[in-house]
Amino acid sequence: MILICPAFVAETLRHTSLHEPAYLRRSVGLLALVGVLALLLAWAGAALTNRLRGDSFAPNVWHATLGQRRKGHLPYVIVELEDDRRVEGVLHAYTTIDGDHPRDIAVMNPKVTAGGEAWEPGADFVIINADRIRKIWMSLAPDPGAPTRRPSAAVAPSSAAAERA
Repeated sequence: MILICPAFVAETLRHTSLHEPAYLRRSVGLLALVGVLALLLAWAGAALTNRLRGDSFAPNVWHATLGQRRKGHLPYVIVELEDDRRVEGVLHAYTTIDGDHPRDIAVMNPKVTAGGEAWEPGADFVIINADRIRKIWMSLAPDPGAPTRRPSAAVAPSSAAAERA
């Protein structure tokens, strides 16, 4: 505001008095205008920073890695436990909060492997305590339940044409 009309700001600040209503109104108006301009500049700066940076920021490594998704694919994880057992299956949920919170992970339709022997415990989900996890591998595997693309009618031969041949 000082850059736009310095004389108005200087006169308002010089003559402000609680006993003169005209100057008091100008002071309050000037304060409100400066506040609004500051908010607009902050909003524009945040929008510009967000646009330039893009979506490359993730709050932590777990979110950036385990949160990856691709259309028609499921996150498939292999979790190695401290006792050398491995639990594998589709990633269902994970904890991303830092600090004192445990980094638990939930696997859907788990399969357990220990000493070369594999079995399915028959549970729909297993929650693995963060204290037991040694390593996690993840891949984005094709979803077997995802709909497949069907050829369009223009590409597929009609049944009448097939009968003639």
